[in-house]
Amino acid sequence: MFHDVHHLSPTAPGRFHGSADPTWSQGPGLFGGLVAAFLAEAVEATVDAPERRLRSLTLQLAAPVRPGRVDVEVDVVRQGSKATLLTARVLTDGVPCVHALATCAADRAGPSLDTVPMPPLPDVDAMRRLDLAGAQAPAFTRHLDYRFGIGDLPYRGAARGELGGWVRFADGARPTAPTVAALLDAWPPAVVVAIAGPAIATTMELTLDFLAPPPAVADDAPWCFHGLTTWAGNGYAEEVGALWTVDGTPVGRMRQLRAVLR
Repeated sequence: MFHDVHHLSPTAPGRFHGSADPTWSQGPGLFGGLVAAFLAEAVEATVDAPERRLRSLTLQLAAPVRPGRVDVEVDVVRQGSKATLLTARVLTDGVPCVHALATCAADRAGPSLDTVPMPPLPDVDAMRRLDLAGAQAPAFTRHLDYRFGIGDLPYRGAARGELGGWVRFADGARPTAPTVAALLDAWPPAVVVAIAGPAIATTMELTLDFLAPPPAVADDAPWCFHGLTTWAGNGYAEEVGALWTVDGTPVGRMRQLRAVLR
């Protein structure tokens, strides 16, 4: 299960280590969603207060996190009556590769709004699984079950950078913040749908918002993802995305700044 992949062992307060094999790679480094999952687990373990849920996590990706040993360092910046603010780093061979900011906070009284509904999709079992074997897709995608149903496929030169559908881990995953973090980054960049021919869109900065407590869904339940490029120009693109449970409950949002390389 995915839990075993992103599991970390503590080495000191706020210090953790784990590992990942090359099957979780994306180019020269690890799948960004797995890196985010490592960070989410380390932050939650450092706060160690279930009522202070992880609310937001922002990653600046300075260099690839290589397969093999992964070290995560977390420091508390401030702890208030309701919220804990933290910084974190992911290191390879002692060199920081990812810098992160995290916010964990307890529930407060306030309004309830949901203005972004889940897009309509056929039942997951009625949709064909995308077969990525032999395709020029990152290695980590073999661990996921994709059912395409929104927008277009990559490199089609579509008028709109949009894609999505159902997704889940092939070997199952507990419904936790690390799982949500990984699934929010699991689909191809939406901008490549609007590009005709090969291109690479690499993440420079990624922000993940965790909207609700981990839902009570089965480990093999599908999740709906919708990704949209809101702007692209000068070699960069902004992408937003959202994740829902199968019943339409919103659980996470993301924003990415990507560098588009051709």
